[in-house]
Amino acid sequence: MMHEKETGIVKGDKDDDIMEKIEMKAWDHAIDLAFTSACRILTKRRFSEFIASPSHRLRFYSESRDDDHNYDLAVLVMKGLGDWNRYGIQPLQVVSESENLNSKTIIYNTLKGGEIDGELTFSIKKQNNNDDSNAEPRVVVCVSLLIPKRGRKIKDKLATKLVSLFAESIATSSITEAKQILSRELQSSIYRGRARQRAAEKRHTAFENMQKMEEMAEERRRKWQRSNPDAGRYRPSGNMRRGPGGGPNFSF
Repeated sequence: MMHEKETGIVKGDKDDDIMEKIEMKAWDHAIDLAFTSACRILTKRRFSEFIASPSHRLRFYSESRDDDHNYDLAVLVMKGLGDWNRYGIQPLQVVSESENLNSKTIIYNTLKGGEIDGELTFSIKKQNNNDDSNAEPRVVVCVSLLIPKRGRKIKDKLATKLVSLFAESIATSSITEAKQILSRELQSSIYRGRARQRAAEKRHTAFENMQKMEEMAEERRRKWQRSNPDAGRYRPSGNMRRGPGGGPNFSF
């Protein structure tokens, strides 16, 4: 979040101070983009988008929300999750989804018919300077797997690998999408700048053409006056009228 009182540029600031404030604004904008992108990744359930295959053997398939029954289901497929290091399938269901200005969290519970019991949580948090004056603003991606004491468990190594791969994939997806948004903004600003430049050039060209036309008209008038010395000097008084049929003039 940007704080204008802290980053505002005022008259009298030194060049170093101005550059520092500009950099802070740019960094805050990048953080906002990363957080917005990360929230979008969670909303679209793109948790395993950047997990390499087939080396890691982990995929997450989510079903669209059903408006009639309000179901939000998913399936986790991972090598080593089943018996004898085989593939295991774990069905999941969303039990909680919350979002505010600085965080977003989605919590899945395991369903029957799978390999483990517990709770899988995906969360995004934007940390500002207000949270810790010594810490830089950043976006934190957190994935956790909670297994109850008497629930079906998996090996610690496999559990660590599962949450790490999800966290890395979400972070990579968020950074990639933020870069795409920034690139579109940059292209849009460049296009607007070029459009303004073209409009200014057209106005300048039109002004120059008008000046040239006025100068040419003035030059033609001067040439006409030079070739017609009496031009513009004689002005009829208005009391002379031409007679009918092209006859002599009559004065009244």
